[in-house]
Amino acid sequence: MQAQRAYRIELKLLEGEHVLYAIGHHVVSLVAALVLPIGLMVTALSLYIYLALGGSFTAERDIVAGILVPIDWLFLLLSLLLLLLWLLLGSVERGGYRATRWSLLITLITVLLMVAYRATGGVLFVPNATVVQPFTPLGLVLLIVSLGSAAFAAYQFFDLINDQLILTNMRVIYVNGAVLIPGLIEKRVQRDVILEEIQNVSARTQTYLEHWLNYSTIQLQTANVDVPLLFRAANDAHAMQQRIMRERQRLIEQQYERNFSRLVATRVYTTKAEPPVWDYPHPVIEVPHWLRWLLKDNPQVDRQQRQVLWYPHWIFLIQAVVWPLVIMAATIMILRLITNLVWIDPLPLWVVATLVVLGCAGWIVYQVEDYRNDCYLLTSTTLVDIDRRPFGPELRRSASLGSIQTVTLQTTFLGSWLGYGDVVMTTAGMGGQFTFHRVPRPNEVAAAINQAITAFRKIQRDQSLEQALGLLHEFHEAQRRTGELR
Repeated sequence: MQAQRAYRIELKLLEGEHVLYAIGHHVVSLVAALVLPIGLMVTALSLYIYLALGGSFTAERDIVAGILVPIDWLFLLLSLLLLLLWLLLGSVERGGYRATRWSLLITLITVLLMVAYRATGGVLFVPNATVVQPFTPLGLVLLIVSLGSAAFAAYQFFDLINDQLILTNMRVIYVNGAVLIPGLIEKRVQRDVILEEIQNVSARTQTYLEHWLNYSTIQLQTANVDVPLLFRAANDAHAMQQRIMRERQRLIEQQYERNFSRLVATRVYTTKAEPPVWDYPHPVIEVPHWLRWLLKDNPQVDRQQRQVLWYPHWIFLIQAVVWPLVIMAATIMILRLITNLVWIDPLPLWVVATLVVLGCAGWIVYQVEDYRNDCYLLTSTTLVDIDRRPFGPELRRSASLGSIQTVTLQTTFLGSWLGYGDVVMTTAGMGGQFTFHRVPRPNEVAAAINQAITAFRKIQRDQSLEQALGLLHEFHEAQRRTGELR
């Protein structure tokens, strides 16, 4: 069993949940992802330094042909390296990295054509160390390209090292995120699959390189055949596959054995069972009293009814009312400026301005009401997405917690900084997806939904076992009535 490691992305574990095993991407995927941005960075930076030191380019031809100088041999060595990388990327994953391979192939052909041109007497580079020109227009463009490529390479690096497939005693968690400052500047997609919902797990090794370096693609399939979970270029994929299936089987057997023993004790031997305790363990954003006419506590927790109601993050209310406020302020400012001109009759202007201000006020009321009417409800049995138009129709979608297959958390860099994101639930069959858009602290929302799903499935198992016990009880009573039992 692998001990839990220090994750750069915070994991919200459920009650009684602990990490059993975690894997990441193989180093070959890191090489494949970084070869293009690093190559572009090195090329652009080298050309910038060459130009800054006084170098220039020409299309002249020399009388000496067929002689390769050391720089030409360096270009040939670069061509060989590009060819090896092109072959490597073709073996990393079948059908993958096509754009990168095409870019390498075009670069390889360009370098070979350049060497061929120089071998026939062509002159491309004219060094001149006496003239230093660090800020030419072309040089600045090359410098910007090199810095942009370096930033993109850093993003790719952090994105890959934070990708993980995590097995717990309750679910499989796929974390895909780039973390610059944990909890503040990060992009994150987290997809949770409950162990009981996993239909099969495959670890596909398609190339010889995958077999030799011990990595492959893991695919988890649930009842929703349209949305498999894929983790590419995974380390120890076969070990993870075996652990997932073994833990799934152990969980199912343990749940039925424990629940059956408990139900026999409560139904047959009338042992008193403690009622389940429901609570929302996460903090609630409490709105000051003077703002309650505009905003509500988010979420709203009803412990008696065992339900939680979320609203979108407050930043989107501000976004919705920015334009009417700007138009209103601009109208008032323009009116004040124009009325200073004594030769203009102010009465028509005041009438127009009043109409504009009233229209903007109505617009603001509409946006506020629209924000307050969009909400997401979690009960002990269902998920409900409520989209109600202000003073108009309502669209209400609901799904049973038993039909939820996966729970996916999605945030962006801006969303992680401001504290909002999306939570996407995939249902079995043709039910499609449920999305809680732009909810505050989406990791807590996803954790609450997963906890509710776990509790709901436990109730379903208890009901099935109670039906079985009821059938056995009726069978026993029938035997007593017929005299089969003495």
